[in-house]
Formats: sequence, C-alpha cells, structure tokens
Amino acid sequence: MMVLTADRPAELHGCGALQTVEQEGFFGSHTRLAYPFQAPTADEAELSTWFAAAIARAMDACVGARPGPVHLNLPFREPLWDSSVDYTEMAADVSFPSMTRSLATLSESAAERLRAMVDDVSRVVIVAGPMHGPRHQDAKALRSEIVDVARARGWPIIAEPDSGLRFGPAVDDVVMSTADLFLREEDVCRALAPELVIRIGLTPTSKPVRHWLRDHARQAVILVDEFGSWQDPDHVARELVVADAQSFVNACLTRNESTRLEQQWLGLWRRAEQAARCELERLSDQEIWEGAAARALVRSLPRGALIHVANSMPIRDLDGFGEHRSEVLEVFSNRGANGIDGMLSTAAGEAVARGAPLVALSGDLSVLHDLSGLSVARDANACLTLAVMDNRGGGIFEHLPIAEHPSAFEKNFITPHDADIAELVRPMGVRAVSVERIEDFAAAIIDEVERPGLGVVVLRVDRNVNTTRHRMVWEQVGQRVRRELER
Repeated sequence: MMVLTADRPAELHGCGALQTVEQEGFFGSHTRLAYPFQAPTADEAELSTWFAAAIARAMDACVGARPGPVHLNLPFREPLWDSSVDYTEMAADVSFPSMTRSLATLSESAAERLRAMVDDVSRVVIVAGPMHGPRHQDAKALRSEIVDVARARGWPIIAEPDSGLRFGPAVDDVVMSTADLFLREEDVCRALAPELVIRIGLTPTSKPVRHWLRDHARQAVILVDEFGSWQDPDHVARELVVADAQSFVNACLTRNESTRLEQQWLGLWRRAEQAARCELERLSDQEIWEGAAARALVRSLPRGALIHVANSMPIRDLDGFGEHRSEVLEVFSNRGANGIDGMLSTAAGEAVARGAPLVALSGDLSVLHDLSGLSVARDANACLTLAVMDNRGGGIFEHLPIAEHPSAFEKNFITPHDADIAELVRPMGVRAVSVERIEDFAAAIIDEVERPGLGVVVLRVDRNVNTTRHRMVWEQVGQRVRRELER
C-alpha cells in the first residue's frame, strides 16, 4: 500500500496556516518508507532525476524484496495543487532506475546441517500459518512442494485456512483441519508431542496450537522466514532460518534414498483428525451457532469463490470448523494487529483486484465499524457478499476471563447494540436479507455469490447459545479423539 497525503510547505507549518497539520512521520514506525516528496530545485534536469529516484525508491519499498506500506507526503503551496511542476509530463519522459535483488538462500553447509537435524528425528510436524500477500507471490508452487514433502516423509501438516494448504485436491491425507479442536485436550497433546516442528508462514492464529507448541515443542521449533522476522511470541524457537521458504524446502526437506517414511506417526494424526471430523459431523449442525455457520459456508461455496475472513471469532471458527474440501478455496485475512477496523474496505479491494466473487465472513461489530466501506465497494463495482454472524456484540469476549466480571463486562467489552444491519445497508443500494437457520444462511450466500454487485446475508445468533455450543463441541471433540488414541 502506498499512501499519498497532501500537505503544505515548510514555511506554513507552526504559524497557524489553515488546512495545515504536522504530517511528517504521521504513521510512525508502521511504514517501510516515509518520504517528504518535495521538489528540491527548479532546474529541470536535476528535478527529473530526483523525481525518478524518489519514485523508484518508493516503489521498491512498497512492492520490492520486503514489501510494506509507504507514505509519500506531498507539500503544495496551494491546497492540493502545485502549478510549478507537471509530474505527469515528467513521468512520461524520465528513465526510472531499476533494482536487482536476490532471495535469501541457504549455503550448502547450512543446508547440510539442517538436513541432518531433520533426518535425526522421527516425529516431525509442519505448521503452516497465514501465507498470502506480496511476500508469498510464488506460494502456489511452495504449497505443492510442502504437501509432496509431507506425504513422502510421513509428516502431518497443521494448516490454517489462510495458509493455502487447507483446501484443495490431493491434500486430505496429510493436512489436519481440526487441530484447533483436538489440541485442547491435554492427553491428546501428549500423545501427539513432536520431536521437531517446522513453522512456515506467520504466527498461528489458534491458541491451542500455540499452547501445544509452547508445552510440547519448546526449543524444538525451526522458524523459516526470508526476512528474518521472529514470528515466535511464545519463545519456543530452536532456530530461525533466514531463507526463502521454497529454497529451504528444496534444500533441507526433500526426501532421499535413506530417508525414513514415518507412516505410523502420520497415521496417529490421521486417526485424531478422522475422529474429530466424525464427532463434529454428529454435533455441529444441531443448533444455530457460528461454528456450524462457518462449516456450512466452506462446504457450500462454489469453485472459484474467494473468502475474506474477519478477525475475532470468524477467523477462529473458520480455523476450527472449516474442514478440508477437495475444491480450491482461497482465503484472505488481515492478521496484522488482529483488529476489526477496515475489514469491509479490505475485502472490497480484494474482490476488485482478483475480479472474482468474494464472500466476507464477519461478525456484526466488524461491519458496523467499517460500514462506509460498502460505499467504496459499490463504487468500485466489487462482486462482494457480506456474510454476517450477528450475536449483537463482541461474542469473543465470552471466552475470556473478563467474562467473569459482569459489572464491567457487558457494557465495556460486549458493547451490545440493537442495530438491524440489513435495514442499515438497504438505503445504500445494497441487497440484504436476514435469516435464522444455518441452511438458509448457506443458501442465501450461494444465491448472492451468483449475482453481480453487493449483497448482505445476516444470520441472527443467540450469544449465550453460541458460547455454550462452542464449549460443548470443544470438549466432546477432544474427548472423542482422546478415546481414539487410547485404543
């Protein structure tokens, strides 16, 4: 993302000039580059070379080897206008500098040491966190190689929905889609304790997975990150490998003639996965609750549809209850600081950029927080369906210790509301329907996905029923898997 802000020149700062605020460093440390884009001279030749270098530097910071947000601050003597420079004409005439970068690759000695570390153990698990965006442009090939390696070596993969590994053909034998459910049971965690974990992608969303790593894989985790980011909030990493993930997989994990196939280890995980799915099939659709809604959505979306999943409970419900399906389903999320702001606007941008129908799975507060994003989506002709699980507030807080303090809890954390989201969006020219059954929720979403433009489907959920149902399913799935592994 590149943010361009209009500013006033230096001599108008700090003296009460109208329409003037301090904008340098406006975004603090959150940008890759913050640049005061002010022409240094009126000399035409020097001006054009400065312009070319400044634009090249900004583009490299934005979409280069380590992509990220860029802030260009443009001071104008008159508001929003500088008559002294024609940047459009200049851009057509100048030659922009090019930049050449190479990916971080492993030396042969480092690769040999890591291969020995991997080959020395039997119980290996791959944990794939979120992998999308500019830093994973070649993710499709990477994901295919990860699955091939896991299958050849008998390693299970814990794959988050937005890792790109959860949904698609020929991955069901190695990808675990219910680990968030069965790793809540301590006996199961002990039975599935690894000797080594290889983590690729961002930090896992699932707290049970992170706690399993913390309690049963401390100092047994290899992090792979080409930028050298310590994606390790629980401090369990044994080693950080600063390398392109695909190079790491090819150099360190590919099976050779002497490599063991750990079929028994993978079989243990597959038994856990199958038991969890069977119990989930028995339990999940008996009442109206958000886990069943997420599960129904994954099962029913047509091939080629995209999902943006909001933070808070939706991303967790999709992780826990969005089981594997044979059709590819691409999932986007805004993990970052894990906030709810800007969800609608982000989803609209993804729908427009990909040119495909996109379903945004969200809670009610995320929608209310960014309601004006629907206007952006409408004006951009986005094909966007908003699937809202409306529990009348911040239902995720029911699962946190603060829920035990009722005097402050309801008003300050649940932040309840009585807004009718369907009624709010209709005056904006958006199709909207409210439903009260899981099957109607899925059917209405499918209907909207097949239509152009914007649609909103709201599922009314009783927050107390939803909380109780989550806890019951978590407990019973864990117990079912424990009994299976004790056999």
